[in-house]
Amino acid sequence: MSTGKKILLIEDNLDISKIITYRLEKEKYQTLVSYDGKNGIQTVRKDSPDLILLDLNIPVISGYEVCRNIKKDKELKSIPVIILSASGLETTEESM
Repeated sequence: MSTGKKILLIEDNLDISKIITYRLEKEKYQTLVSYDGKNGIQTVRKDSPDLILLDLNIPVISGYEVCRNIKKDKELKSIPVIILSASGLETTEESM
């Protein structure tokens, strides 16, 4: 039985994607996965997830640009975005 909540994971590392997807589905969330920024933005527009888990270092369009595009769009900006990244940059939040 699903919670009815959709979570979009935008992550290019297949192993990390599998682990996160497994955990989310175990908790009964509907999970969508995109492996690059361009596809991620398309999936957000098409499927309107309830939450986005976003890696910053992804191919085609960076996670920074994905977040900027989502937050500039009046129909998408209310979707919460959680950054998942191994990036050690202290200024990550400030640059978004």
